[in-house]
Amino acid sequence: MAEEKDVDLFGANADRHKIFPFFNLARELRDAIYDECMEDRTIDGTMRRPEILAQNIVSPTPLLVNRQFSAEYASRAKKCGILTFTDKSRYAINCFQLPKVLCKWQYALEVKIWCPWPQTPRDQRIWIDDVLSQVSSPRSLSITAVCGGGQDVESVSAQLNTTFWAAIPELISMQAYQDEDNEADLSTMWEELSDFKYIGTWSKNHDKADKMQVI
Repeated sequence: MAEEKDVDLFGANADRHKIFPFFNLARELRDAIYDECMEDRTIDGTMRRPEILAQNIVSPTPLLVNRQFSAEYASRAKKCGILTFTDKSRYAINCFQLPKVLCKWQYALEVKIWCPWPQTPRDQRIWIDDVLSQVSSPRSLSITAVCGGGQDVESVSAQLNTTFWAAIPELISMQAYQDEDNEADLSTMWEELSDFKYIGTWSKNHDKADKMQVI
């Protein structure tokens, strides 16, 4: 009878099961891996709610790997996450509740608003303030506004550059365009901004507001 060989269940194949030294990688490489672990999500808009595109948001599974992985992954997400709110309806937007998963982390906010009438910027400010109150410490706010035709460009510029907007501490920039014919299709308008009249750009650098320039 042939001699039986001992089988080392815990040693023979040990090399195959060595844990990869992930944290020996350079932080830049780890960040690239964290980026691949993030998710994008789209929430369709309604008649009175904008479409929401969430990019580079935290996926819950990587948070369970271990404490260091979770901390670095969350830290990376705070620097990369973007929430874009796009107005695709000709109706006034009402305040709305963000999904809880979008309230917990830091994001840069990008807002695309349709302002067909002189009072619209003030109405839009209401729901934008509400969103800012729901997101945990938003990194920044950028606004792209398309105004309706028939409005005097100088007065539109004045509306969009008042202290009413400048008082938002997170606001870093605003670009304004005008749909002179009031015929834009809001479902595609935001991809066709080059077709509209460019009014100008409001920006805040070093805590100083630069007045919108009429082009």
